[in-house]
Amino acid sequence: MLFHAINPEVPSAFGDLVSVGDDHIEFANCGAGSVFWAANSRKAKDVFPRVEAMANIHGQSGAAFSYFGVEAPQITVGRLTRINGRYYMQLGTGQELDARKFLQKMVGDKEKSHLAGTWGKVIVNLGVRGENFVKVIGANHLSATLGDVTAEVEAACRLWGVRVVRLDSDEEMKRFYHEVREISP
Repeated sequence: MLFHAINPEVPSAFGDLVSVGDDHIEFANCGAGSVFWAANSRKAKDVFPRVEAMANIHGQSGAAFSYFGVEAPQITVGRLTRINGRYYMQLGTGQELDARKFLQKMVGDKEKSHLAGTWGKVIVNLGVRGENFVKVIGANHLSATLGDVTAEVEAACRLWGVRVVRLDSDEEMKRFYHEVREISP
């Protein structure tokens, strides 16, 4: 909701973490993600040719709208999480990658059978080590918006007393990981 309030022209991306590496974070969702992300456009003529309705994972009923996110120079990802009653905004900015090209390079002809193969996919490079990201991410869902809106999110978090943890900084993620391990029961 915060991303949409800051950047109302862009429906927020939302999804389950699917894969993480030093060069990417992939997230996908069968229904909560907006088809906007198929072309980074609100125009049906741009989006619909890039979207395919596919049988949902269980194959018995329903459909998922599958698409591959396209490249964008800047994207902001975030996740509000709570640890021991304290809230943290996990936030970072990076580059949105062309999901189809990236997955073809990563999994080749197994692209359709890749985890969440029927779902809309967004892939981001935050320029950090995947191991650090996996250690600190507070849940399996991420949200995203186009552009760099980190200053606006950080301002809101200061007003609310929510600490920001940068997901685009290996050093900050390492510090946070060690802090959280020390305060956890």
